[in-house]
Amino acid sequence: MLGHSLLFSQAYYLRLERKQLIIQCLESKESLKRIPVEDISFIVFDHPQVKTSLGLLQALMEAQVILIFCDHLRQPHSQLLPFSGHHIYQQRLRLQLQQSLPHKKGLWQQIVKAKVKNQGAVVKKWGGLEQPFITFRRKVKSGDSGKIEGQAARAYFPEIFGFSFTRNRYGAVPNNYLNYGYTLLRAAVNRCLVASGLLPALGLEHKNKYNPFCLADDLMEPYRPFIDDAVRSWLEDEALEEELSSQEKGRLIQILQGQCQLGNKSYPLLKAIELSCQSLALILEGKRKKLQFPEL
Repeated sequence: MLGHSLLFSQAYYLRLERKQLIIQCLESKESLKRIPVEDISFIVFDHPQVKTSLGLLQALMEAQVILIFCDHLRQPHSQLLPFSGHHIYQQRLRLQLQQSLPHKKGLWQQIVKAKVKNQGAVVKKWGGLEQPFITFRRKVKSGDSGKIEGQAARAYFPEIFGFSFTRNRYGAVPNNYLNYGYTLLRAAVNRCLVASGLLPALGLEHKNKYNPFCLADDLMEPYRPFIDDAVRSWLEDEALEEELSSQEKGRLIQILQGQCQLGNKSYPLLKAIELSCQSLALILEGKRKKLQFPEL
C-alpha cells in the first residue's frame, strides 16, 4: 500500500485504462498523466468538479487505496471503504466481539503508553523536558484508570506550541493543520483495519454510539505526535495559513509517507499503520501479546 499520494484540487476527469489511472483535462480530455493503480496509496478528492468512473473506483478499492472526499468547504468529509478486506473477516469479527473488558483495558494501556512516549520525544526534540512524560508513562494503568492520557495532553501542547495555545477543533492556527492531519491519519487507520479483517466501529476505549470508527480513534493515538511534530517544524520557518492551501494540504498528506522507526526497522508511516493494525488482529487470534507502534 505504498506509493503516490494524490490531491486533486482542480477539475479533472479521472478514468481507468489498462490498470492505470489516467488524469485528463476536464474540457479537452487531453491526457496529462498516467499512474499505475498499484503505485497509488492515497487520494484526496478536494474539488467538487472532479469526475471519475466506477471502473476506476473499483480498481482503487481492490488495490487498497485510501480514498477521501472533501465537502463544499474543502475539508475531509467522507471515505470509501470496502465491506470486507480480508479473507477471514467473519472469524476476526467474532474475535473482536468476544473480547473481555480486562483484555480491552490492557490494550488501551499499551496504546496510551505508546502515545505518551512519543509525546515526550516530541517535547524533548523542541527543547522541553521529557522527564514528566516518562513519569506519566510509568503511571499508566490498565484502562488508563488514572486518566494519564488527559494529564499528559494538558502538559504536552503548551510545551510544543506555546503556553497561549489551546487545542480546540475550531481554535486558532495551527489547530486547522492538526485537524486536517488527524483526519488523514484516521482515514489511513480505517483502511488498514478493514484490510486486516477488523471492524472499525468496535473500539477498545472509544465507545460513542454515533461514531462508526471507534477502533480507528483508539489505534491512531500513538500516531498523533507524528502530525504534531511535522506541524511544529513548519512553525520554525514560516507563518502558517488561516485557510489551508492545496500546497499545505499536500504537505500534510506527505507526512504519511515519511519514515518512522518501528522496532529495529525503518518504515513509511503508512506501512507502520498497517503493521499496527495487523498486530491487533494477531493479538485477537492469540498469536502475539503486544501491539506494534512506531517511535519518534
